[in-house]
Amino acid sequence: MATVTKKQAEKAFTQIKNKYKGYWSVENNAPKLVKDWNWSGTTAPYAIIWEEGPFEWAIDASFSVKVEGVFAEPYTSWALGIFKD
Repeated sequence: MATVTKKQAEKAFTQIKNKYKGYWSVENNAPKLVKDWNWSGTTAPYAIIWEEGPFEWAIDASFSVKVEGVFAEPYTSWALGIFKD
């Protein structure tokens, strides 16, 4: 079964960090890329987690990921799953 590659996940992560770069300034409140993130019994190959981000950022950000072969879907208002198309 094909899955999201690390390169694809890192490209999506870079897009999100660039989009929201004005919202974080130190490592402690920066978004994080997590492999095999599990939430409520469902695992995403990769997820971008950012509890300290702007209100409902993941919902808006799901439309901003433009990486061939993957799509982004919000798990919560603070976590964005990265999945294989």
